[in-house]
Amino acid sequence: MATGKTTDVHLVVCLHGLWGNPGHLKYLVTQLNEKHGEKIHILNSKNNTTTYTYDGIDICGDRLIEEINEEINNLKEDGRKIIKFSIIGYSLGGLISRYAIGILHQEGFFKEIQPWLFTTFVTPHLGIQLEPQKTTSKIFNWTSSRILSKTGEQLQWNDKYENDLPILTVLSDPEQIFFKALELFKYRKLYANAKNDRTVPFWTASISEVDPFLKFNELSLTKNSKFNSIVESISKKDEQENEAFITKVFDVTKNLTVYSLIALVIPIWLVVILSTISVQGIISRRRVYKIIENRAKKGNNENNENRTLSALEIAASDLEEGGIETLVNIKNILSLSEDQSQATETFATSNNDAQIPLFSVSPDFPRLQFMESQLKACENLNKLQFEKYTVYIDSINAHAAVVVRNSRFNRVSYRLFFTSPRVAFTQYAATYGNPGDEYSLNEFRSQKKLPRNTIINFVPQQEAWIVERFGKFHRLLQPGLAIVIPIVDRIRYVKSLKEICLNIPAQSAITQDNVTLELDGVLYIKVVDPYKASYGVEDAEYAVAQLAQTTMRAEIGQMTLDRTLAERALLNANIVEAINSAAEAWGIRCLRYEIRDIHPPAKVVESMHQQVSAERSKRASILESEGQRQAAINVAEGSKQSVILASEAVKSEQVNRASGEAQAIILRASATAQGIRRIAESISQSSSGIDAVSLTIAEKYVDAFGQLAKQGTSIIVPASTSDAGSMIAQV
Repeated sequence: MATGKTTDVHLVVCLHGLWGNPGHLKYLVTQLNEKHGEKIHILNSKNNTTTYTYDGIDICGDRLIEEINEEINNLKEDGRKIIKFSIIGYSLGGLISRYAIGILHQEGFFKEIQPWLFTTFVTPHLGIQLEPQKTTSKIFNWTSSRILSKTGEQLQWNDKYENDLPILTVLSDPEQIFFKALELFKYRKLYANAKNDRTVPFWTASISEVDPFLKFNELSLTKNSKFNSIVESISKKDEQENEAFITKVFDVTKNLTVYSLIALVIPIWLVVILSTISVQGIISRRRVYKIIENRAKKGNNENNENRTLSALEIAASDLEEGGIETLVNIKNILSLSEDQSQATETFATSNNDAQIPLFSVSPDFPRLQFMESQLKACENLNKLQFEKYTVYIDSINAHAAVVVRNSRFNRVSYRLFFTSPRVAFTQYAATYGNPGDEYSLNEFRSQKKLPRNTIINFVPQQEAWIVERFGKFHRLLQPGLAIVIPIVDRIRYVKSLKEICLNIPAQSAITQDNVTLELDGVLYIKVVDPYKASYGVEDAEYAVAQLAQTTMRAEIGQMTLDRTLAERALLNANIVEAINSAAEAWGIRCLRYEIRDIHPPAKVVESMHQQVSAERSKRASILESEGQRQAAINVAEGSKQSVILASEAVKSEQVNRASGEAQAIILRASATAQGIRRIAESISQSSSGIDAVSLTIAEKYVDAFGQLAKQGTSIIVPASTSDAGSMIAQV
């Protein structure tokens, strides 16, 4: 027993359908485990395998409950505590799940465990028959209900479970514990096939009173942009296109082939299958009788052992499963004209698109001929407001393809659809992932549908068709007219000779200096040898994509982070060279590879940002210092030039001033001399000139003497100031 802290976990229960085994849900279990790991624990139920599913919904449900309780006890011993519970039922498993959660709720199972997600895939919630109108249908319904033991009676509403009511009526009664348990789940989802599911029709899988897909060829489908198998709305085509002549030829050939096959093979097949099913039905009825008898004696203490199927048992169950589905298909084919005669014109009152979640209550579609009990069950179940998804898969057996039930369905075209339920589960399982976390569709690619063999075939340009005869390669069809013999010849592969672009999903790679990077890319390839591309590898495009991923990891490991970021062209060239050397045997040539995004770790990105910031700061400091240095030089040079220019200006000023003063002195002296000379001449020439001079001097003397006191406080005066005449005489 584990000790220490307990771990919270989300328990997800998966349950297969009628005549099934756990291997039918292997793909679903694998994908959920890969995505969520230890955050969820998946129980792929194995107590109701093969013919044990004949024993009835209630007995199978009791086995499932015991298996769930045992699994929870084992988890407790391992130190894991269940906090959330989800259940996924496929086909009949959806009805068994509805019964099981009701009994669990009655036992108080959901008092401590939160019911989270309830999902069904193509489950016959309303049984598998409508109100029969023809005698052949009534006989077939009665026969199938007896052959399939108690489960057949319950699916045909012919059983008496409680108060003489069928179990499907009890399961859909709002007053019953089964309905109340279903109400507890936070999310309720269901998926229904629009076409190509003759085992569980659309109306019963989608809990709908109408089936708008009876006249499928008259409808135009609007599909989800991301998941192209999910139908979002439908509308009536504006004009019904006339069938081409080649299509009519194909229909006639197909009908002849089908009827010939029915006439030759089906009788033998029916004898073998009916014998096996009848025997198993009898064994089941005896087993059910013993179980009921033991419950009455032991108080419902049935001991069920976990059964491990052998390869022989699985093979036998698959054979029987195919036979039962064949019977149901024949029944549906025989009743097809009856169903169509009941259906009136689709979109009788409107030409607008009908949204899938709303069309079950739309007056634009005719109502099917329901039994009263079915009508009441449909009304009650729709009160639960299931999230309904309509699926269209172009497959012969969409009932199996919807969950990739067998290996033949595990192809890319079916995996592309299956992404949607996984995304739906992821969106609501917030306890172990982000609510918006989704699977990337880059890893899934749509595979081109094989063309129908119309005897006279036209191969499009840039395509190559591989034809096999009796399972062996026969020839390669080139573009143009080609005649292919039906039944004998089979168009096995279609290869496009155009350039193909593949998205390489993001992956981790470690550089030479131990830095983990997230990289994705785009790969451009071309098929050069259709034969090798068909028979050299199982899925050429997938193989090349995987090779590109591994090669990119190897090349990244030889380069440092800086080289990886700087030398993308060299890295791309090396990857192309490595891919071409390996893909030559597959008939594919890689034209080019481009790395789209490189995402280093957050800390490395932060360091790179710091490095860039430091480098830019360094460059800024250098530039700033160089600017300051140049500014100082410029200032000094300017000061030098300023001083030189100022000195030259002073020099020029002094020279000019000296020159001016010299000229002024000369001119002044010349003027003085000339004035003295003229005065002297005037004095010498006039007899009274001396007197005039003396008078002038006397006047100036008197004026100057008068100004003495104004110039200072101390003055020197002549002794004889009153004798002006003597002073004039002295002069």
